[in-house]
Amino acid sequence: QGFNVGKPPYGYRPVQVRLDGSNSDGPHPTTAHDSQGGLDLLGGGVDLPGRGGGHRGKGRTGPRTKTRLVPDPVEAETVRRIYAWRIAERIGYQMIAERLNLDLRLNPPPSPPDMTRAVGRWTAGSVREVLVQPKYTGYMVWNRRAMKTRSGSPNPVEAWVWSSRPVHDPIVDLDTFIAAQQVTQRRERSRSQPGRNRHPQTKRSYLLRSYVFCAACGRRMFGKTRRKAFYACAPKSNQTRPAGHPDSLWVAEEELLEGLSQFLADHVFGSYRRQLLSANLKQLDQSERDEHAQRVAAAEKALDSVEQRRRRLLHILEMTDDPDPDLLRDISSRRAELTTEQDQLTSVLRRLRQQRQHQPNIDLLDTLPVGAVDITALPEALARQLFEALRLELHYDKERHTARYRVTLAGDTVSTAQTTAHAAIHQATNNRTDDPGPVSDEADRFPSAMCPRQDSNLRRTV
Repeated sequence: QGFNVGKPPYGYRPVQVRLDGSNSDGPHPTTAHDSQGGLDLLGGGVDLPGRGGGHRGKGRTGPRTKTRLVPDPVEAETVRRIYAWRIAERIGYQMIAERLNLDLRLNPPPSPPDMTRAVGRWTAGSVREVLVQPKYTGYMVWNRRAMKTRSGSPNPVEAWVWSSRPVHDPIVDLDTFIAAQQVTQRRERSRSQPGRNRHPQTKRSYLLRSYVFCAACGRRMFGKTRRKAFYACAPKSNQTRPAGHPDSLWVAEEELLEGLSQFLADHVFGSYRRQLLSANLKQLDQSERDEHAQRVAAAEKALDSVEQRRRRLLHILEMTDDPDPDLLRDISSRRAELTTEQDQLTSVLRRLRQQRQHQPNIDLLDTLPVGAVDITALPEALARQLFEALRLELHYDKERHTARYRVTLAGDTVSTAQTTAHAAIHQATNNRTDDPGPVSDEADRFPSAMCPRQDSNLRRTV
């Protein structure tokens, strides 16, 4: 418990620790060992010969040892760099790998256990392994894969078993790791590069690709072309679909872009953006507090339920005068399952109670420039860079025919948003200077003579 098994994750190097404590810094934080290398079970001081854990190595007769993780100075910096890029710019695995490969001396690639398989560079898969490794937080984590029931398939995060406290030096903190997982959930199966994909039949790209979500089911909508660009949501027959969700729903890209341009002009780059944000903060803050309180209450209720089931097991045992071995074995097995579940719920509840209630910082909005940005006039690469920097999300509600636009500014990413916003406004200013656009005398003199847009009835919400 608490010691590493197998090859250390990239960023750490192994240090052998003798179980007799002769070269350790004291008792291990999660396991008490006796002086002979055995485990002190349940405080009873029972030594189990031959089962004390650790290893001597083939042909060795020395004391048993186990492995503790110690950060590697060079590789640890590479790990932090990967997490910083992922969170600040939300770029994909392949783009991160390409950046790392520009300087392999600064960012040494990982080496597999079998060196004949080493490729000598970073790949999308090796970057992913870094970003999903929870041991970088300093905690030891078990049960990440279902080795006995599902042939090693990954378990959901809720099924992971975390050590009660850190057991080795962290490379990234827990908040950073969680932020990276949130990016992964949002970016799943979405590439970072702008423009068309590599499929030979691809004819166009979609400016809002990966930013549009269906409000009914929460799925990311995909681009479709029917004379013009649309975004569609069409869950497959084997996927869960909320009641009332149609087989497919569509929304035109130009409608979304029109609402997005107005949202950015008013709430992000407008002169009155601070006043507009302040008007909504009270309601937003209260809803977040209520949601957090509900999660804590649900975890406490689940933990209480597990404790009641444990007590019922003990009551059954007490009421049985002469329990047979099969009953004892079943009760012991069930008690072990409940103990594991209790440990998981305790860990979840502890993290929920330790979560800081972040207060929105209005001052971050003032770091962005004030100016007009025409999204449709920006180069696609710059427009998508702006969307990523602002953490843009669009949630389309088919029933109400409304779109909810959301951007997120954080202290560790605001500098990227500021730089990109300046570039976008500068580009928009140059576009207006170089091409003022056609001037229609008829439109100036008779505004009502111009045909209204037929698709401009999309209502915008903030």
